[in-house]
Amino acid sequence: MKAVTFSSFGPPEVLALSEVEEPNAGYGEVRIRVQAAGVLPYDCMVRRGRGHRF
Repeated sequence: MKAVTFSSFGPPEVLALSEVEEPNAGYGEVRIRVQAAGVLPYDCMVRRGRGHRF
């Protein structure tokens, strides 16, 4: 499965398209298909290393 990941904080250039293991639902869990996702300003702050503090 493909996912956008980052291994260090920084500008958008730290984002990489990676191949990751497909998740499996465990007992009592469900798995859903996501057709669309959004990015909020907070997500950008986390990527830059500033959003992890409350």
